[in-house]
Amino acid sequence: MTGPHTEVVVLDIEGTTGSLTYVRDVLFPYARRELAGWFTRHAQESRVRQVAEDVRTELDRPDLDTDGVVAALAAWSDADVKAAPLKTVQGWIWAEGYASGALHGHVYPEVPAALRAWKAAGVRVVIYSSGSAAAQLDWFRHTAYGDLSPLLDGYFDLRSAGSKTDPASYRTLAGAVGAHPGRLLFLSDVAAELDAAVQAGWHAVGVRREGDPRGPAVPRHRTVATLDPLLPGPSSASRPRKPRPPQSPPNPTRCHRHERDPRTVRARRDRSDRRYRPDQLLENAGEFDLYSEPSDKLTVGTVAGRWPPRWRPKSMPTWPSRLMNATARGATWWSATAITSREESPPRPERSG
Repeated sequence: MTGPHTEVVVLDIEGTTGSLTYVRDVLFPYARRELAGWFTRHAQESRVRQVAEDVRTELDRPDLDTDGVVAALAAWSDADVKAAPLKTVQGWIWAEGYASGALHGHVYPEVPAALRAWKAAGVRVVIYSSGSAAAQLDWFRHTAYGDLSPLLDGYFDLRSAGSKTDPASYRTLAGAVGAHPGRLLFLSDVAAELDAAVQAGWHAVGVRREGDPRGPAVPRHRTVATLDPLLPGPSSASRPRKPRPPQSPPNPTRCHRHERDPRTVRARRDRSDRRYRPDQLLENAGEFDLYSEPSDKLTVGTVAGRWPPRWRPKSMPTWPSRLMNATARGATWWSATAITSREESPPRPERSG
């Protein structure tokens, strides 16, 4: 589950949100087939001329002609080199394929719901992939689940952030999104990329989809098979509350309100200093209700008049049903409620001087 302090989730694409085999089996071959013809058609555009200059700079060959540039891009594609000029050109080729309907972006089934859950929880989601930012945008715009780009807050590639195995790239990305490194979570299927993120102070979790030939776990990192375990939980306000059990009616002999009532005199069976014998209580009222303590209300009788001073109940759990059969035991203390508010209780006669 996404932690409560996570502000930004950074997602990889290949092997994380989309199929690694789709990229290698569909997108890369498509760009490779179209590379020479596409470059020839667009060779005079300023963006393409800039890419050609980047290739010459990368190879340190300023005299390289257009055919040499195309050959270099093709060699990088065959060797799966993550070179920025190649990724830029691939993104442009794929954009035409998306627009024509020849291509679509692949995402795993739980990804749309995951993006919506993070969005609803106020967590920003950005993409960081070796593919160009334009290619990333096209990928999420043209999925089998519709346009998912409104659920994303940014796209970062090798040009805007840097190499994915360099910790400095993650520091750059953290500054770009304006979040503390400890509040960013990076998800990827490559251990070296996760290591770099951790070195930059990020949280990182590996993603390995079912059937991945590399195995079910990313070395040195916690690994999940889908994004579901990382989704934010329901807020406390939206969690259903457990129904409260029905409340029993209040016991007047155990209610603090009665203990504060001046008409009520109580004694508890405890070790405190406030312990009174029933005969002492009788001096303050003419009628009693006696209860077991600390169990619930158990009326054992109502006594009127004076209680013999030397009489004591035996023990609370074995209180006799007949008061006259009680045995004298001076060590036991009882709870008694003096009743002074009953209309039938006669007023206590005043003693003569």
